[in-house]
Amino acid sequence: MLYRKDIEKLEKIKSILIRKHKQCKGKGYIDFEGGIKPCICMDIFSYIIELQKSGIPQDYWELHIDTLSVHNKKREEVKYFIKYLDNAIEQGQGLFLMGEKRGVGKTSLACEIGKEAIIKRYNVYYNIMQNIVSDKFTDEHNIETRIKEADLVIIDEFDKVMMSKGSSLTKNIENFLREILPIRKSVIICSNSNIEIMDTELKLESLIKRYMQILEIKGKDYSVIKNKQLKDRLKEKVNYFSDSIKSSAKRFLANENIANEREWNKMFEE
Repeated sequence: MLYRKDIEKLEKIKSILIRKHKQCKGKGYIDFEGGIKPCICMDIFSYIIELQKSGIPQDYWELHIDTLSVHNKKREEVKYFIKYLDNAIEQGQGLFLMGEKRGVGKTSLACEIGKEAIIKRYNVYYNIMQNIVSDKFTDEHNIETRIKEADLVIIDEFDKVMMSKGSSLTKNIENFLREILPIRKSVIICSNSNIEIMDTELKLESLIKRYMQILEIKGKDYSVIKNKQLKDRLKEKVNYFSDSIKSSAKRFLANENIANEREWNKMFEE
């Protein structure tokens, strides 16, 4: 589902990605064996549309799991989850990524899982916990509907709503998880609080452990390094043709038949 703000952003990306692409002269298609086929810029744009629909922030589009500044053991555990992502989504298994330090890669790892799910043609939805439990839905962006439709839900900044004592949102969080986890919805949660602290506030340790693997992510605050790079990045334009995005787009397009088959099967399930 695309909303007005998504369409406006995609129009800007399209003007950079396709209309200024020299290989196809801004058409999005190239001559091929007596006919035409989509240009690489069009393939990339098709993938980017799904990234935008998912809500995964653009800062994470170009990243690749092998280049993230996280502990190798934790990286391998997340890659193992990605390897069996089809089973995880079918079984409703998720991950609880915790770590007291900010900027150590929790969100990056979660978004890598989300991008892989998009490549596999699953419906992915990313948002922060504050937005999900605040019930401030609008006609343009109905969060509750998006969560129900999603195969994989990524919840970031899970613990921020509990920072102020007596927050009225804590009960909403508890009710939300007790509703969503038992119906075998695959959920990825990022939190700066460990599971014991979460249980003190929400009494959810048992529920989370029943449906989610728990990974503690440690390391340096990568946001400090990124801040030092900001000045250099001013000289660069956003690279929608990066190797990471191009390879992901090609895999996404190759899985088109999987998406069609999944929709076909849903018709019979209903």
